[in-house]
Amino acid sequence: MKLAHIGTISLSVVLLLALTACGFHLRETTALPDTLQQVKLEGISTGSGFGRVLKDSFTDARSNLSTRSKSNTRLVISRLSEDRRTASFDADLDVRQYMLFILFDYKIIIDGKTVASDQVKLDKTMNYDADYVLGKREEASQIRKALREDAARLILLKLKSLAV
Repeated sequence: MKLAHIGTISLSVVLLLALTACGFHLRETTALPDTLQQVKLEGISTGSGFGRVLKDSFTDARSNLSTRSKSNTRLVISRLSEDRRTASFDADLDVRQYMLFILFDYKIIIDGKTVASDQVKLDKTMNYDADYVLGKREEASQIRKALREDAARLILLKLKSLAV
């Protein structure tokens, strides 16, 4: 009896030690270079939506994004569109899937010179079921948030690549 009990405890300890060293780490945002610590945002507000997510991403990267700052580095967002389109129908012509997307153009201007410009278009398909409208609304909200975060991450990656 005691050997079985000691064996169980030993096996439990080995499993716990193995799990603590599994290599899982949270993703961390690295800081932007010193030259990009102050960035002026033009074209959208930082109060809500994509502007809010973008500001939070810059804060995570230990940088300041503001619409009022006087900075040599400017981020200009234009033609921002966040919407959904019908992606597919079922046999009764009821909507089965929506495609949620974010689309915008951006320019990075440093000391009056445009150093990068690009268009970002990200989308994700969402299955739709009229019986679960409230759940689908929450799912759509989470998808929009994820799309905004991915778009902000793309801009930060571009800024980091310019500083190299």
